[in-house]
Amino acid sequence: MSNLKLKVMRRVYAFWFLRTAYHSLALKIVGISLLGLVLRELVSLRSVIMNTMQTGGVDRMFSYLEYAFTHTTISVQLILVLIGALALWTIVDAIKKDFPLNLQSPIYS
Repeated sequence: MSNLKLKVMRRVYAFWFLRTAYHSLALKIVGISLLGLVLRELVSLRSVIMNTMQTGGVDRMFSYLEYAFTHTTISVQLILVLIGALALWTIVDAIKKDFPLNLQSPIYS
């Protein structure tokens, strides 16, 4: 009987950990950091920053960054999109946790 209880409790703890990790801010930040490290290996960020600063003007900076993004490899594009999506997901989750909507309030009545 105790073996069955032990197996069931292991599964319960495993599911609890997965649910906690799925909604964890730290896990998302670790994901963004790991993708950033991979991006650092694929792209010379120093060169991108120097080239961006030498374009002269904010409109030209954005034009250069758009051109650089569209003319890079698919792996770099995918990593940048994933970083952006994870960052957006992290911000939305943080806002939802810090500012929950209380639909029971008289404002929404």
